[in-house]
Amino acid sequence: MNQPIDVAFHFNVAHKVPYLCRLLRKAHHANKRALVCGPADLLTQLDTELWTFEQNEFLAHCRSDAPPGVLARSPVVLAEAWAPHLTSDVLVNCLPEMPQDIAVFGRVIEIVGLLESERAPARDRWRAYLAKGCTLSRHDAMQTAYAGEGRA
Repeated sequence: MNQPIDVAFHFNVAHKVPYLCRLLRKAHHANKRALVCGPADLLTQLDTELWTFEQNEFLAHCRSDAPPGVLARSPVVLAEAWAPHLTSDVLVNCLPEMPQDIAVFGRVIEIVGLLESERAPARDRWRAYLAKGCTLSRHDAMQTAYAGEGRA
């Protein structure tokens, strides 16, 4: 890594899908492309919600198996796992494991729920990011007025 990667841990996220919608909207408004890696059930819910979460707003997105032209034009890509052809400005990780090659992203956001089964692997990822020389920050979703606003 030439310069440290900025990794933000958003923890105590009680309702991931609405939180992710707001986070992705902020990234989009900042002209940042986002890759969301997560389990299939979460991505299915997010895919649906991105169509409807705001009455007068739609956040364009696609799945990682979309044709290359669609992937290149989509500001948000949803994937069950990271792959080298999936690049973006921001990686939003909702998986228990750390992404393989974080150097291709300008920023990584880790989403951590309330359960200890999510928090324990997140602590391991924190230590691993620290060992790689990343710049780490913490965002407690319970401390924000919306329980969902964070820096994208």
